[in-house]
Amino acid sequence: MPVVAVDTGCAERVRPGGAALAAYLAARDGRDVTLITGLGDDPAAASCASSSNPG
Repeated sequence: MPVVAVDTGCAERVRPGGAALAAYLAARDGRDVTLITGLGDDPAAASCASSSNPG
């Protein structure tokens, strides 16, 4: 039976998606953007908030 080989040297890349991606791209192009969303108080929420800041 074949076995799937996985390279363990992979790196995680956190990037915004959906509405966050649209807001990020608009802000990166110099447009004024306000993105309203709910975030928790955990490492995943902090990662989401920091990845949505184009500056």
